[in-house]
Amino acid sequence: MTKTDLTKKVEKALWEETHGKVHGCFEVKIGLPKTQAMMTGNEEFVDYITFSSYSGEFVCYEIKTSKSDIKSSAKLSFVGHRNYLVLPVELYEEVQEEKWFRDKIPYGIGIMCYYSALVDTVKIVKKCKRYELSVGAQALLLESIARSMARETNRYYKATLESEVEVVTLSKKDYQKQQKEHEAIKKGFQKIKVELVEFKDAFRPIMRFMLDHELITTDERLYNQLVCDKLLEYLEAGQKKE
Repeated sequence: MTKTDLTKKVEKALWEETHGKVHGCFEVKIGLPKTQAMMTGNEEFVDYITFSSYSGEFVCYEIKTSKSDIKSSAKLSFVGHRNYLVLPVELYEEVQEEKWFRDKIPYGIGIMCYYSALVDTVKIVKKCKRYELSVGAQALLLESIARSMARETNRYYKATLESEVEVVTLSKKDYQKQQKEHEAIKKGFQKIKVELVEFKDAFRPIMRFMLDHELITTDERLYNQLVCDKLLEYLEAGQKKE
């Protein structure tokens, strides 16, 4: 399911609030088909889970950005030591007194609000209860986080490889473009050479006529001849380099 811009902003604010303090992972799938029954009996995802290496505490966050999102049939997965429902503050102020909302949220679940005014941030507006988890449940959460992080790593490297392929493709296009330009320059050189050879063939009798009629001096004729020869040498040298 495609995430809305608001959901992405809430995720970013939540990550900025927690990263560097604890280890976190988004979209954590809880358990495998063989182990799901240990906790839930069903396949479920937690929007964001953090784990503290110091306290050994797991905190789960469920993000909801609209009334329909809260009312949807999607399971609210609160499986950590501490659990929070994360809402935009405007949404929370709108629904906090409504009975259906209070009935929807299990006892002991805390509320965090996302504030977009001035600086995007999240703050706890209702504290949560701390639950005890069995060793098996904690092992399952660690396993789930590890698998979800591996999934994100795979996504990252796949995107990186696709990006590299795109760069190579673009480079190939640039190379082909340069080759076409190069061929056009070679053709231009060849055309100039042909024209210059034709000019040289016509050059001799013209220079002889002008010299005979004292329109130019011998030195001027030799100079013009030298210029023509040098141009031909330059064009021939350029072709050999190609």
